Amino acid sequence: MLSEEQIREYVERCPTENRWAFEGWLRGERRLDGDPIDPEPPHLWAVRLRLGSQLIEEHFASAPLAEEYADAIRQRIKGLPGRRLAIEPAHRYDE
Repeated sequence: MLSEEQIREYVERCPTENRWAFEGWLRGERRLDGDPIDPEPPHLWAVRLRLGSQLIEEHFASAPLAEEYADAIRQRIKGLPGRRLAIEPAHRYDE
């Protein structure tokens, strides 16, 4: 972790037009492209297709994309016997 003095020194060396992003990056508040860093990554959902007890397909995405993906799978598997499609919160492995 940098001290405030170190941050000031580095920011002063940076071109003026980029200082706002660079200072945020040094503080861990922004990415280098200037976009803010989300305090918590978006929650992922798992879309799982099973035939009987066999897991056939598994896809992880944010909630809106997971729903779109599930809709596409539903169209593909219409009429297929023994199918189960589930959209469930994905468990985080670092907890």
